[in-house]
Amino acid sequence: SIARKFLFFQEHDPVTNTVEKSWDDLYFMFFWITTFTFLRASVMQYVLQPLSRHWGATTDRAIQRFAEQGWIFIYYSCSWMLGMHQHKQQQQQQQQQQQQQQQHRREEDEDYCFQLTETWNNWLVWFRPNQFFANHPLTALPLVTKYYYWLQFSFWMQQMIVMFIEAPRKDFLALMTHHIVTVLLITCSLILNVTTFGTAVFVSMDLADIALSFGKCMKYIEVRDSICDPIFAVFVILWVYSRHFLYGIIIYAWMMYARSYYSLLTVTIVGGLLWALMALMFYWLSSIIRILMTMFKSSGGVVDDRSDEE
Repeated sequence: SIARKFLFFQEHDPVTNTVEKSWDDLYFMFFWITTFTFLRASVMQYVLQPLSRHWGATTDRAIQRFAEQGWIFIYYSCSWMLGMHQHKQQQQQQQQQQQQQQQHRREEDEDYCFQLTETWNNWLVWFRPNQFFANHPLTALPLVTKYYYWLQFSFWMQQMIVMFIEAPRKDFLALMTHHIVTVLLITCSLILNVTTFGTAVFVSMDLADIALSFGKCMKYIEVRDSICDPIFAVFVILWVYSRHFLYGIIIYAWMMYARSYYSLLTVTIVGGLLWALMALMFYWLSSIIRILMTMFKSSGGVVDDRSDEE
């Protein structure tokens, strides 16, 4: 039925618990764009705004901003944890398939020696670039991974709507460009069956936003600078680590290994989008550096350089 298309994926294989791609997936996305819109409004109005008043927010602007950033904190905390879980799940699936290949090749050649490798590396350097295309293409995704990926897709589509709901910021154009590039990259990852790349980008990007949104919430309820400033310092470290170092590994993996699977045009287009996202990260890094310089020059604490001015 039509109703099921909005709630469930249609190409689910109960035997393998995987889901193939389908145009019907767009029904699911439309449903969750709508759901996220109403869920965001409800959580902000009935949970986060009352909490902000209880915790000391005094102005309408502070109450609204706390609610907006509180919603972002809740979402990114959940999405990052689920994303890391799914990244490890993809690794385990790759291991299982590689073990099957190992057994098959050993049966053909007793002298064959297979070195098992994995996408996940360790908690310092998360990814192994040469393993992003292991068992490529991933045409069927595990059910939970499919839900995670399309929920993320729906969220970013909904974020483009939110841009016109929230109070305007100085960096509106950059933020809208970021959302458009993100949506294009998600679309490309689904078309090209490289969702392992997509999951890696999600987890590397979401981490810093958790610290940023939490720090902003503390600022809006007027928590003292001796607490807000260390939170901001943690955010800066996470930003540079995840959005420049880890994300740089992802770009390297694409530019180095994608040429074995796709045409030069495809590699160039996707690579251009990846580099465009990195350019935006450097643009915002310059704002972060300005805030740091202001902190060192004065005792006024952290100020959101991007926020609107009343």
